[in-house]
This record gives sequence, structure tokens and C-alpha cells, in this order.
Amino acid sequence: MCRFLTAMMAFICIVPAAHAKEFPPVYVVAEIMPNEATSCGYSHDSIAATVKSELRHNRIEIATMEDYPLNAILGFIITNADYRADFGLCAVRFDFSFWTMESITLSPTKEKRVEQVVFCERGGLITGKAKDVQKELNNNFRDYTSQCIFEYLGE
Repeated sequence: MCRFLTAMMAFICIVPAAHAKEFPPVYVVAEIMPNEATSCGYSHDSIAATVKSELRHNRIEIATMEDYPLNAILGFIITNADYRADFGLCAVRFDFSFWTMESITLSPTKEKRVEQVVFCERGGLITGKAKDVQKELNNNFRDYTSQCIFEYLGE
């Protein structure tokens, strides 16, 4: 029920806003997966697929490596995991951010630079049985993706 309501709210809020400010394509990439990820039962491929699904749901184009950094935003996935075999439990710290590279001109010197501009960062920590970790991570990254879309569009 919560997923349905969230989807309905996103549809109602995003569709009108998408016309006011266009969301650039997003290139989704993940940091190298930690060794403990397999023991904790999750993969970055599944998380990336969830993020891409949420982007498509909001009618946002998925960029390729060739598109980035020219006109795309980078959706960056990071996880760190700790697996306790004696208890069958995992703790996973995770982060998600949207950022891009922009050319800026420094006022006093008129020097031009390319700088990383982060416009959305989210993170969290989950603990639980390895069998539940992937589902929890996917749910969090789906929510974070929606939140970052709203933040970018100024909602």
C-alpha cells in the first residue's frame, strides 16, 4: 500500500514539474562492491537496476558512459558491509548521490575551472539477516532516487 501511495504522489508531483524544469539524463554507477556483499546477499547490479527503474518510472532518460559527463548527471552508489557469520547478520552502510561536473568562472581572476556539483546526497545503515538485505537496500535506493528527483526539480 505504501509503495502504491508513494508512486501516486510521485506521479502527481513529478509530471507537472517535469515541464517546468527538465531533468537531464542520469548515468548510474556503483563503487566497487565490498567483499562482504556476497555474504550479505546483495549486489550493486540489483541496486543499480532499482535506481534505473525508478528513473524510468519518472520518465528520466538513462545515460550511457558516452553521455557522461557531457550532459548527464551521475547517480553514484556506495555500500560498505560487515557480515557476522556466527549470527548470520549483516550491517550495511550505504550512500547515494546525484552530481555533475560544471564549468565555473572564479570572480577575481576570471579563471575557469570544472568542479563537481553535488545536488543530492542520501545515506543510511541497515542491519538484519542476509536474506533481507537486498530487498531493504533496493527499497531505500528507490526512495532516495525519488527524493533526489524532487530535490532537483525544486519540489
